[in-house]
Amino acid sequence: MTFRSLNSSDENRLFDYFHHLSPLTKSRFGPHPFDWETIQALCKGEYKDYKCLVGVSPKGCIVAYTVIKKGYLEHEMPRLSKYSITLDAEYDYTLAPSVADDFQSKGIGTLMLDSLFKELARQKARKVVLWGGVQESNEVAVRFYKKHGFVTLGSFLNHGRNLDMMKEL
Repeated sequence: MTFRSLNSSDENRLFDYFHHLSPLTKSRFGPHPFDWETIQALCKGEYKDYKCLVGVSPKGCIVAYTVIKKGYLEHEMPRLSKYSITLDAEYDYTLAPSVADDFQSKGIGTLMLDSLFKELARQKARKVVLWGGVQESNEVAVRFYKKHGFVTLGSFLNHGRNLDMMKEL
């Protein structure tokens, strides 16, 4: 498994990745649309605020995808600022990870986060929050994040109850 930045040659692979996600996985992961125009823009690096990483299998298929943004999403700031944490857009990051359905619960997410956290630590990052939180009903994901050192900050309602979670690096 190789983890690397998304690049312009990944358009078709990323399209396949998104369109093979189950409806349930798609309902739990949504930092951006999954349409062709968005995929092209992501692969060309037109989303300047985002860094996109992919996990590529030995066969060349994308099996994991992560969006990272330095700082916080503007629309999440009012909610996050209510918690007893210091927000620092210079050293904090917002993260939206995903793993293809057939590769979930096989250690890919752990490998991806470990690789990402090492890179963020080299950049002197201090904390990471989950982009849009995690759906409380997604018990597997909640356990996964807790296992990797994320703590629950609080909850909010948006198409059900969601948990804001953060990890100190």
